[in-house]
Amino acid sequence: MESNRAILCDNLIKWLQTLNLTAKHGNPAELSDGVAIAEALTQIAPEYFTPLWYSKVKTDVGNNWRLKVSNLKKILEGVVDYHQDILNLSLQEFSRPDVVNIAENADPSDLGRLLQLVLSCAVNCIKKEEYITRIMELELSCQRSIMQAIQELETLTLGPNRGSLHPETPATDQTDAEMREVLAQRCHELDSQIVKHRA
Repeated sequence: MESNRAILCDNLIKWLQTLNLTAKHGNPAELSDGVAIAEALTQIAPEYFTPLWYSKVKTDVGNNWRLKVSNLKKILEGVVDYHQDILNLSLQEFSRPDVVNIAENADPSDLGRLLQLVLSCAVNCIKKEEYITRIMELELSCQRSIMQAIQELETLTLGPNRGSLHPETPATDQTDAEMREVLAQRCHELDSQIVKHRA
């Protein structure tokens, strides 16, 4: 599973590179200070991740792992609160990333988990169509990996058979055309899913 996590982290970094970020974000080490991730969140959900929130993230931490951990804790807390307060989705079943391991070792497994939560913010936010379109522009193996990450989170947050990516059909069995169709449908289905979930 660890190698899968490393591949997922790699693919999520490729996805992050579709955003217009000024902070370095080409590999796990560059992301280990949390600055690029925080910047991505301010683009994804600016109404929640405000300039005031971003101002609490230290942008020049160098190799100070304590400051990195502090940044990553703020980010993790922010994405968890966003899921609970704005999306009304529970992350109790989701294995939380170890921010100390990300800060100290740029661990791809834990970083992948954190980026998975950021991805979930993107595909559930107000501009989700734009972010889903960006995913669909990535190479197919990357799309497939990202789709499985979305699927895993949906199963955990909405419960089995509640997710709009139909967990009963594993992404690996889908043709590329079916996968693109499912991603396209996702934009439309998610709104009603969240509305039902809030009811």
